[in-house]
Amino acid sequence: MMRFSFRKGLRFQEGQKTWTLLRKLPTHKFQLEDEQGSITQLTHNEIFERWSEKTWVIDEASLGINGNVFYLSAPRDLSTFSERHQQTARRRLELLRKASTKERIDVEETLPAVQGNVTQNLDVDEKLPHRATLYRWRSRYAAGGDIVSLVDRRVRAGRKRNQVTYRFFEDALNAVYLSQQKMPKTAVYEEVCLQVDRFNQSRPQEGQLTPPGRTTVFNWLKALDAYLVDVARLGKAAADKRYRPAIGSAPAENIMQRIEIDHTPLDVMALDKTTMVCFGRPWMTYARCRSSGAILGFYISFSTPSAMSVLRCLKQVLLPKTALLLRYPDVKGDWPMHGIPYSVVCDNGMELHAQAVEAWCLDYGILLSYCVARDPGMKGGIERSFRTINDDLIHKLPGTTFSNPGQRGDYEAEKQAVLDIDDLNHLITKWIVDVYHNRPHRETKESPLASWTRQLKTTLIEYPANPDAVAMTIGEVDQRTVFHYGIEFEGLHYNNVALQQIRRRTEDPPKVAFKYFDEVRFIQVWDELEKSYVRVEVRPRHADYVKDLNRDTHRAIRAHQIRCLKDTKKELDLMQAKREIYDIVDALKKDKKMRLRKLGHVMTNVNSDQLLGQPKALDQAMKKQLRLAIKPPVELDAGLEDQLPMFEIS
Repeated sequence: MMRFSFRKGLRFQEGQKTWTLLRKLPTHKFQLEDEQGSITQLTHNEIFERWSEKTWVIDEASLGINGNVFYLSAPRDLSTFSERHQQTARRRLELLRKASTKERIDVEETLPAVQGNVTQNLDVDEKLPHRATLYRWRSRYAAGGDIVSLVDRRVRAGRKRNQVTYRFFEDALNAVYLSQQKMPKTAVYEEVCLQVDRFNQSRPQEGQLTPPGRTTVFNWLKALDAYLVDVARLGKAAADKRYRPAIGSAPAENIMQRIEIDHTPLDVMALDKTTMVCFGRPWMTYARCRSSGAILGFYISFSTPSAMSVLRCLKQVLLPKTALLLRYPDVKGDWPMHGIPYSVVCDNGMELHAQAVEAWCLDYGILLSYCVARDPGMKGGIERSFRTINDDLIHKLPGTTFSNPGQRGDYEAEKQAVLDIDDLNHLITKWIVDVYHNRPHRETKESPLASWTRQLKTTLIEYPANPDAVAMTIGEVDQRTVFHYGIEFEGLHYNNVALQQIRRRTEDPPKVAFKYFDEVRFIQVWDELEKSYVRVEVRPRHADYVKDLNRDTHRAIRAHQIRCLKDTKKELDLMQAKREIYDIVDALKKDKKMRLRKLGHVMTNVNSDQLLGQPKALDQAMKKQLRLAIKPPVELDAGLEDQLPMFEIS
C-alpha cells in the first residue's frame, strides 16, 4: 500500500497545478509553493480536508522508497483527561448501568424502558438527562464498550481565534522574532499592534479590529514549535544540539571492538615547580573503550592537540602500563587494559586527519572512522566521561578553573595552582585505576574493570609482536635524496655507513623514505632491499647541539637563524642560535602574559610521555637545593695574629 508523510518535497496535484511542500513553520502550519511561485500556508487538517475531498491528489513520484513510515501509538485512555471530564464520564456510565441490569447495554432495548429504569434508580436530587441524550450515550458506548466514548465532546472547546489578527501575528513573527537578532517577545507584540493600527486606518469605524492583548500574543508564542523557533534564532546546529535525542548507541559487542578518542583542555591551572610560575591549562588526549567503559590511555601536554598527541595516546593503548604504575607506587590497583583495537572513532579535527595517524592505523590494521562534523553525540560515551573526570577529580584540585566563570566566582585559579604536569599525570592515573575502573556504571550496574575482566574470557585481543617497534612507528613520514654527506633535513645532516651502502646501489643519488620523531638526534630510513628500517644518527658535528633537543625547539631555532640571516645578512651558528632561543624561552616563562608563558613551556616539551623513566621535577629541584645546603665551606687562612689596619675619619 502506498503511504506518505509530511516531508520536504511532497507534491499535491490540484488539476493542472502542483503544490510542493517546502517546510513546516513554527506555527505548526505547512508552507507550500506552486510552479508560479505562489506561497500558501495550511494546517494539517486543512491539507487532509483537501486530500479527503479528492481536490488534492498526491503525486506518487514524490514519495520516497524507504523514507515514509507510519508511527503507531496507543489510543488515548481516561487518565489523559482532566479530573472534571473523568468524573463526567464515570457519571454517564453509572447512569447507563442503572438503566439496564446488563453490563453491556443492548442497543435494541427500548428507550422508554431505559428511561423508566433510570428514573426508578436515580436519586432524588439527580437530574435525569433527556431521552435523546441518553440514547446517544448508549449508542456510543455500545459500539466499543470504551468509557472514553462518554467523555464530553467539548474538551477542546474554547474561544475562537481571530484569523485576521493571527495572520498579523504570523507576519510579525517572520519579520521580528524568527531571526538571529534574537528580538524579545515584546517586540512581536509591538509589531502586531502596529500592523493592526495600519489596518484600522483604512477601515470604517464598525470594521476595525481590536489588537490582541500582550498575554494573548505571549500564549501564541508559547504554542510555537520550539525546535523550529531555535533553528531560526540560534541556527540548526545549536537547535540539534539542544534537542538531540538519546535513543540508541553505537553497537559494541566486545572490548577493543570500538574505542573513542578525543581531546579536552583540563579545567585546572598547572605550573612549573622549579620556578613556581603558572603556565595555564594543559591539554589531555585519552581513549575509552565503548563496550566496557574503561579508559585505555591518556596523554597530557601544554601543546595544542596534534598528530603526535594522538599517536602517543594510542601508543599507551597498545602497550602495558607497567612503567607508568611503577612510577607511582601508591596506585594500588592494576591497569590491565591494552591491546590493538579493531576500530578507532574520532572527530574531524585536522590533527586526526594527519597522514601520520592514518598510516599508523593502517600499519596495525585499525579501522579509523570519523564522526559527522559538529555532532559530538556520535561518540557520546567519551564526551560524557569528560564531565565525569572534571566533576569527580579536576574540579576538586587546587587551581581549578571550574566549568564556567559563573561557577568560579572570585576564585583566583592562578594563585591557587600548586600542581605541575607530573602531579596531574599521577592524580589522573590513580583516579582511573583506583576509582573510576572500580565504580559501577549507573546503567549497567557493573564497573569497567569487572566488565573488562568478564569480556576478556570470551574475546580474543591481539597485541603488538615487538613492543620496541611501537615507539618507532610513532613518527611522521618524509622523503629526501641521499648524497655523500647523507640526508639533509631541517638544517641537519644525517649520515652513517648503512645509509651510504643504500646510496651505492644505484648510479644516481637515490630518494629514500624515512620517519622522523620528536627527538631530532636520529631518523629511521627505510631500506627497500632489506625491507627494514635503518637508524641514522645526526652527524657528529651536531651531536652537542641535538642533545636533549625536541623538534619544536629545533624548528624555532631554525626560524630564528633564518630570521637573523635575513635581517643582519650574517648566518648564526646553530649553537649560538640555540643559546639565544633558550634565553628567549626563559624570558617567555617569566612573562606576565600566560599565553606567552605557556608558549615558553611548550618549547621545553614537558608532557606525560616524557616523564616516564625520568625522576620527578620536584625531587630534582630539592636535590639541587640540598647540594647547595650541605656543600662544605672553603677553608680560610688562620690570620688570627694579623695586625688590624687603623682607620681615620677624613
